[in-house]
Amino acid sequence: MNPYQRRILIFTKAPEPGQVKTRLQSHLDPVACANLHKILTTNTLSVACQSQLASVELWITPSFKHPFFKDCQRRFPINCNIQTGTNLGARMHLALKQSLTQCKSVIIIGTDCPTMSIAYLRKAFEILETGKDIVLGPAKDGGYVLLGAQRSHRDLFSDIAWGSNQVLAQTQTALNHLGWSYAIMNSLQDIDRPEDLSSLGIDIHSVSQTFSLSILNVFRLR
Repeated sequence: MNPYQRRILIFTKAPEPGQVKTRLQSHLDPVACANLHKILTTNTLSVACQSQLASVELWITPSFKHPFFKDCQRRFPINCNIQTGTNLGARMHLALKQSLTQCKSVIIIGTDCPTMSIAYLRKAFEILETGKDIVLGPAKDGGYVLLGAQRSHRDLFSDIAWGSNQVLAQTQTALNHLGWSYAIMNSLQDIDRPEDLSSLGIDIHSVSQTFSLSILNVFRLR
């Protein structure tokens, strides 16, 4: 399929200390958590743009004002949009619905998965193009790191306990109620909690509180 008939939406937050990666703050200070969030966002943008599989959009909350986003726009060929909606599910639905009026296949990813790869994105698009309505890339914690779609409905994102280990299961229940076809990919590790860093071979206790950008090398696992 023509890449212009595909789109990758990357959902992210402004890297404000105290507002991102809050579940890591028992081990890292707020500035270190914000730096980690920047690293993960940059890594995700790099993978998506280098893939040349689709046009790439960064969907931001709460606003464009943070200078990090201006830097992202200088470095990557992306469009930026503001997330709108009362919760994550509503924001995802609105972004997906809008994008599907302009292209055929859309993938939504976050920025918490350092092992997201070009091959994984390619496989997701290939699954959609076999005729599946939805493709899900599970996270090892019970959520998902990727949702690909050729259609959308608000019920797909309703009554989901976002941030819990039930997100994937509840999404599958919603899909079954809708009667939509879907496929499940292999699971990937995301980073939400201190133990997630440990599972990627990073000793959380040895990480400097300034969280050097050199840690990005650890994420070159794809």
